Amino acid sequence: MEDIKVKVCGNTRIEDVRAADEAGANFVGVVVEVASSPRSVSADVARDLLHAARRAIRAMLTLNPSSERMRELVEFLNPDVVHLTGEESPSVLCDLRNYFKGQIFKSIHLPPVGQKTPPIEKAKELIQKYADAGADAVVVDTRDASRGLFGGTGRVSDWDAAAAIAAASPLPVFLAGGINISNVEEAIKVVQPYGVDLASGLECAIGQKDHQLIRTFIDKVKIASKNRQP
Repeated sequence: MEDIKVKVCGNTRIEDVRAADEAGANFVGVVVEVASSPRSVSADVARDLLHAARRAIRAMLTLNPSSERMRELVEFLNPDVVHLTGEESPSVLCDLRNYFKGQIFKSIHLPPVGQKTPPIEKAKELIQKYADAGADAVVVDTRDASRGLFGGTGRVSDWDAAAAIAAASPLPVFLAGGINISNVEEAIKVVQPYGVDLASGLECAIGQKDHQLIRTFIDKVKIASKNRQP
């Protein structure tokens, strides 16, 4: 079976992008102009960060930008992936697909585990709409409404619900939300995602990655990938 993909996001330092790249991360991500995120950077900084990746696929993360600003960011940053992390409608994806030839990822949000009944059927319906609109993958993430966060919460969602969504999805599914070296093997076992996506789980401080954690995490994902049942 193909190895689980690793997406290291929320990068704010060039040395962190390079560390993830060299450790074997499949994707490196940068949050751009998202006021609610402590890992958000300006477009100028984002361009330098994305250009630091030599092998990994470069992802730009945005949250509900205007159509005009979206086009400006895509042209300025030239990312490989645009990851829409908010409540963007399928029509936003259609518009983006008209001029962006890279990959489009779209977040689907679940509540933190134990808070509310996960909206599994709604999530399945949304994924199909996003697939029809041109999305290439979805990211099942944890939303913390109390803090106005659409990701980067450091909190896990209901993995059984995420597994049901992943099994039914017509698109590859990344699992995000509270993933770290302590739980990634169990997360992969339960959810069977295409990839895992994390930011805070690899940090020594907000916005600063621990390079040894990155290497250890990627090693654990490789082990978990080999141990999966076909």
